[in-house]
Amino acid sequence: MARGARIPWRKFDQQVLDYDCHEGNYAVEGAMRGARYQERQAAAGNPRE
Repeated sequence: MARGARIPWRKFDQQVLDYDCHEGNYAVEGAMRGARYQERQAAAGNPRE
């Protein structure tokens, strides 16, 4: 008997971070911290990029 599944997936304009393959997920924390910093800089009118 064949089995299968479908997972609905929305299309994102931004990169999706893979969080499940890293011990401790330290890299994800750093990436999110950097993204929040960039958002604060942009909101203050000081975009770094």
